[in-house]
Amino acid sequence: MVRIFLIRHGQANSEAKDEVSYDRLSALGKIQAGWLGQYFKKNEFNFDACFSGTLVRQRDTANLLEIHNNKEIIRDPRLNEIQYYTLSTLVEQQFEKQPPKSGLDFEEHFEFIMSKWKAEEIQNTPESFVNFVERVSEVFDILKNSGESILVVTSGGIIAKALQNFLGLNDKVMIKFLLASMNTGVTILNYSNGQFNVEQVNALPHLDHSSRIKFRTYF
Repeated sequence: MVRIFLIRHGQANSEAKDEVSYDRLSALGKIQAGWLGQYFKKNEFNFDACFSGTLVRQRDTANLLEIHNNKEIIRDPRLNEIQYYTLSTLVEQQFEKQPPKSGLDFEEHFEFIMSKWKAEEIQNTPESFVNFVERVSEVFDILKNSGESILVVTSGGIIAKALQNFLGLNDKVMIKFLLASMNTGVTILNYSNGQFNVEQVNALPHLDHSSRIKFRTYF
């Protein structure tokens, strides 16, 4: 059986309005990643292979875990996040859809973006929805053949898409999983008997102590 530990990156720049500005860990994001690494080391987790996306926040989170036992971290752009800020800007320009003004509006806004993206109605997107779907499937085909215990640092959209694929979720429920994703949350999948199974979703064992609850973040 193969076990795949999917880690969402640490908190990024939550004040950002574009992809470049968002793509760096906050001071808290670095602490979250360090604490998760300490948890893995204390509990003697060993990984046969370590992967991350190529985004700065993903790369830095993987480095800060410091649990690779001198193994090279495999950087795979197929683990990179959906370019939400770019898509949001394009939707505002092409459909006059304003960005969400609060967290309560974010779900409806993301559903609108996803529906337009999936229907290929947004012009000049950084990637097609079809390409997004294909790259997620491709990278999980790689992961399931990379050892018995695999560490993967990625982003909420990739994790939510994987859960959608393996649990048969509709788009609305997939988006709910995405929005519930917490920084350095740990989702565990296993692959056995020719299929992926979900063991754990969005756990925060390194932030369970009462003194660390306040350091849990969504964005």
